[in-house]
Amino acid sequence: MEREHEEYRAYLLRIWRDNEQSSWRASLEDPHSEHLMRFSTMQQLFQFLEKTMHSPLWESHDDTA
Repeated sequence: MEREHEEYRAYLLRIWRDNEQSSWRASLEDPHSEHLMRFSTMQQLFQFLEKTMHSPLWESHDDTA
């Protein structure tokens, strides 16, 4: 699928925790490539998003957690 706008990113965000005592976890899925990235903390998620804003668009990213 061709990317029409180079300054646009879209992700499906999922957040969950197993119980009230557990930490929140998250995943982001790129709807175009179906690439799934998992984060064991919200801090990791926010760090990824911050890094993404300063990196070339559509560069591949490794799973974080």
